[in-house]
Amino acid sequence: MKNAQKNKITPAQQRLALWPGLVLAVLVMGFCLFVGASSIGLLAQGLRAENPHSAIDEAYQTRMFQDAAPAPGAAATNDPTAPHIKSLMETLHDAFVDINGLATGAMGQRELNGVVKLNNGYISAYLPEKQDLAQQVAKTVEFSQFVQGQGKQFVFVMAPHLISKFQPLLPVGVADYHNEMADEFLQALAQAGVPAIDLRQMMRDEGFDHYGGFFRTDHHWTPAAANWASHRVMRELAAWGWMPPPTVRPDDFAITQEGVRFYGTAAARTGEAFAGEADVLPCLSPVADIPLYTKRYSEENFSGPISFNAAYRDWQAADYTRVYGPDAYYLYKSTYQMNVLNENAAAGTSLLLVCDSFGVPFQSFAAAYVRTLTSFDGRSHPELTPAVAQSDIVMVLYNPSSLDIRTENQGIFNFQ
Repeated sequence: MKNAQKNKITPAQQRLALWPGLVLAVLVMGFCLFVGASSIGLLAQGLRAENPHSAIDEAYQTRMFQDAAPAPGAAATNDPTAPHIKSLMETLHDAFVDINGLATGAMGQRELNGVVKLNNGYISAYLPEKQDLAQQVAKTVEFSQFVQGQGKQFVFVMAPHLISKFQPLLPVGVADYHNEMADEFLQALAQAGVPAIDLRQMMRDEGFDHYGGFFRTDHHWTPAAANWASHRVMRELAAWGWMPPPTVRPDDFAITQEGVRFYGTAAARTGEAFAGEADVLPCLSPVADIPLYTKRYSEENFSGPISFNAAYRDWQAADYTRVYGPDAYYLYKSTYQMNVLNENAAAGTSLLLVCDSFGVPFQSFAAAYVRTLTSFDGRSHPELTPAVAQSDIVMVLYNPSSLDIRTENQGIFNFQ
C-alpha cells in the first residue's frame, strides 16, 4: 500500500510530463507550415515568365507608366528588409488560403469565401441576393441622353458573366442573381429607348462556347472571347449604320507567345487545392502587325508608330512572385486615358469606350477596327464630357457583376 502511494503520479507531475509532447507538436506544426509556405513560394517563383519586349516596347512601357513614379519630395522607403517581409507575409497568406481551401474541398463543400464551384469545375463569385437597379438605370439613361444631345451615338454593351444565363451549372441550393439583374437592367434601358447589345444572347445565338470563353479560376473572359466580342459588336454597329462593315476578322489574331500559367481572382479567395487546375493566358496578337500612334489624353500630339504589342501587351506583368493575383490577366494592359490612332482602319470612326476590367482585352482588339480609340475605366470616375465631344460613338461596356455597386464598383455609373 505504501509503495502504491509512493508511486502515484501527482497532477503537477502529469502536467509536467505533457510539456515535451506539446513542444514537439508545436515544432512539427511549425516545420510543416514552413515547408508548405516555402514550397508555395518556390512554385510562385516558378511561374515567372521571361520578358520578350523589344527595345521600342520597353521604351513605350516607360512612357506609359511614368506617372506611377513617386512625386518629388514624396517619402521613400529605405528599409531593405521591407520587400522581404512583404514577400513572407504574402507567402504565408497564400499558404493559409490554400490550407483552408484544401480542408473545405476535403469536406465536400462547394462554397468558400463567396466563391462557388460549378458542376464543370469552374469557380466563380456569385451574388446570393438581388440588388436594386434604380440608380444604375437612371444614371445610364441620363448619360445616354447627354451623349445623344451632343449629336453622338450611344450604346451599352453587356458583357457575359462567368456563370452562364442559359446553363448556370450551380450546385443544388445555390442561387446567383447576376444574370437576372442584367436582364432587368437591359429591359429598363430598352423601355427608355437606350440602344444596347447583349453579348450573352449573341454568344448563345452564334454557338460560341460560353464556358470555353472564360478562365476556370478567374472571373474574366479569355482573350479569344474578347476578340470574338469586339468583332461581333463592330458588326452590329455596322448593321445599325453607325460605321462601315469591319474588314478585320477574329482569325486575323493568333497566339504569338507562350501562355502564362496563373490562378485568378476567384482562386485568390479559395486557394489552389479548392480551385484545381491552373489557367493559362496566351498572348493573342495580330498576324500582320498593326502600327499604332498613341498619346496621353492630356497631350496634343500623337507619337509613333509603335507595334500593336507595344501598345497593348505588357509581358512585364507576368514577372510576379505570387501564386494568386490578377497580374497575368493584365498582360492585356489597359490604355486608360490614352488616345490610340490606327491610320489603317477601314472605318474613320472615333470610339470612346467606358469600361470595367472586361474592357482590358476588348479595347486592344477594338483598336483594330476604328481610327481613334479613347478608353476610360468607369471605376476611376473620369471626366468624360470633353472626350464625348471628340467621339462619334460612346460605348459603355460592363459585365453583370458591375451592376452590384455596393463594393469596389461604387460610383461606376456616375458618368460625368
